[in-house]
Amino acid sequence: MIIPGCFARDWKSSISTIRDAICTHVRVQIWLLTSGSVLRRYASVD
Repeated sequence: MIIPGCFARDWKSSISTIRDAICTHVRVQIWLLTSGSVLRRYASVD
């Protein structure tokens, strides 16, 4: 949650926080995709 006043006062750290959040989200998505495909591969072996 970003409060507009804090965002305006401290926009540089807010931008880096947003960038970190996006990077984390992308990493999670990639991890889910890779682990999902691995699980499907193991499931198809059965």
